[in-house]
Amino acid sequence: MSKFTRFIRHQQRVRHAVYQTDETIKRAVWRTVGIMLVLVATHAGLMVYLEGMTLWQGIWLTLTTLSTVGFGDLSPVTPIGQAATIGLMYFCGITLMTFLISDYVDFRIARREKIRTGHWNWNMEEHILIINAPKYNRENYFIRLISQIRENSDYEDIPVQLLNTDFPDGLPDCLRKLGAVHVHGTPSNPADLERAGAHRAKHIVVLARNEYASDSDSFTFDVAHRLNELPVWYKAVSECVLYENHPRMKTVGVKSVLRTIRPTHENVMRIREATCW
Repeated sequence: MSKFTRFIRHQQRVRHAVYQTDETIKRAVWRTVGIMLVLVATHAGLMVYLEGMTLWQGIWLTLTTLSTVGFGDLSPVTPIGQAATIGLMYFCGITLMTFLISDYVDFRIARREKIRTGHWNWNMEEHILIINAPKYNRENYFIRLISQIRENSDYEDIPVQLLNTDFPDGLPDCLRKLGAVHVHGTPSNPADLERAGAHRAKHIVVLARNEYASDSDSFTFDVAHRLNELPVWYKAVSECVLYENHPRMKTVGVKSVLRTIRPTHENVMRIREATCW
């Protein structure tokens, strides 16, 4: 039995090394479930054929054996039927159930890790999408901005999604408690905008990545151009460092362009006014 147990553990380690994504783990779970259903049907059929049981009795015996309950009200009496039941217990009841439970746990862990690191597809609708993050004091800025959004009764429970690459280890608890979720991605990448549900968002806010560097306007313009291609430009409010670049932002149809004055309370209020909050 110790050799058999070591074999099972080795197979688990191999499977864990191969199934690195939640999709592959999910396929493994369904494959194992499919094999178990085939074995259950086969064993129930053998009980009907070999032991003269009804179909329901065959299913009942199979399931009670598989779950290791064994009520004892039914049992095979022929050598072939007993051998089939032994095979069911050891191959399906021990091996496959171990794989199934292991794969399911791996799937839950992979899902939780994706959510934590911002790689989960939330499939949100009618949410507020905030693109980019300030270079300085980003956590405090988001707390202030989201708190201001929550003060409006119409937006008290609206989902808030952050799209940036500034929280690789997940959002701080203070932001999660405010109802914010994170998508780790580059806003200029159409695939990441799709994953963040930009085309389904109610409002989109494009922040300047550095309020003290004029070259951040180039990146903001590229993001605005991507939003124009979707097209969701009419939902977007964009920050702009240099006033001279405001007309340039307007050429891609941004709804409103704001100057970056993050250290004060005014910018948060201007964002609220520009998005009609």
